[in-house]
Amino acid sequence: MDPSINKSYGTVITDEELDGLISQNKSKTLTYRERTRTESFISDFHARRIKMFLQTSLVFVLYFFLMLVAVAYTYITVESLVTSYQQPVRSYMSTFKKKFDPPAIIVYPEELDAFLYCDFEVKKDNGDKELPIYDDNNCSKTEFQYYSRVHKQHRKVLVFKGPANVALGEKNHLLFMLNLTNRTVSNLEFRVYDTFETFMGQIRDQTIQSILLDIEESFPVYMLAGDFANFVKLDKTIDRTILNKRFVTFEVVTNLARLIPRANDDTIDEVDAYIEWADPLLTESQEIVSTTIWNTLGSLCAMFLALGKVWMYGKNWILKIWRTYKRNVKYKRRYTEHQEFLKTIEVKQEDEKKEKN
Repeated sequence: MDPSINKSYGTVITDEELDGLISQNKSKTLTYRERTRTESFISDFHARRIKMFLQTSLVFVLYFFLMLVAVAYTYITVESLVTSYQQPVRSYMSTFKKKFDPPAIIVYPEELDAFLYCDFEVKKDNGDKELPIYDDNNCSKTEFQYYSRVHKQHRKVLVFKGPANVALGEKNHLLFMLNLTNRTVSNLEFRVYDTFETFMGQIRDQTIQSILLDIEESFPVYMLAGDFANFVKLDKTIDRTILNKRFVTFEVVTNLARLIPRANDDTIDEVDAYIEWADPLLTESQEIVSTTIWNTLGSLCAMFLALGKVWMYGKNWILKIWRTYKRNVKYKRRYTEHQEFLKTIEVKQEDEKKEKN
């Protein structure tokens, strides 16, 4: 029997009677260790309950704050993804080339204009003197006709193979004679196409009418001035989009030099053109998306995993607080029952004492 109980009750009732009462009310009695532990819990029960309430509230407030941060982060990430696709950055790279793919030089002479000749010229290594060459880079012209929707008439087109060997300073030399009878301006139109081989390959696969119409409507037009020597410099840029579509653009710079008239005929002008590459650098650009959908998904998955981890931690913390609260309530209930049991024994002792007196 618990000595503290024996001390409290005195010797009014026998040990057998007390043991009988305890055995009958075993669920309502506490051991010395349990009573000491319970008293320590009960002494600050209200303070513990307030502390548990504040801890639970703090967990919910922190998780709500993290949810707000997660929503804001998701919005910013998705907005950054949309912006990066709408406004991609562009990366530029220049490559040194000794030889380019020869472009197609497309010239649009009028009906009365005359083509005189063309050739390729390169510089000697020991000086600036130029000499004509006729090798595998053939300068023979190819003639086509098509109906122009812009000019509302049939037009003649001459296609020449452009320069290729930039290391040797290769030039394409063209010479035309312009008839000024029906002209208001002494000039000659021309366009530059990506490569000569690609142009000739498309002619084999498509109709020349559709190809030349597409070139006329999509490609920029340049001018060769009559009665001048036109020194045309080509600079090529290859642009690639996000979807890896390839676009080729040419920057054409023309320098003019006055020609000495060879004939005293005011109805005729010569067009002397020297077409070459401006430099041996090929510029390539690529559109780059700074924030891809995979980066966005990875960031969002990491954020939601972190939220899940925080939720599990908060859930375990709340369960721990709830178990502590239930244990405190249980100890308080058992302590209350124990106190009532002690009062019952005390009343019984007083009644028996009165009977003996």
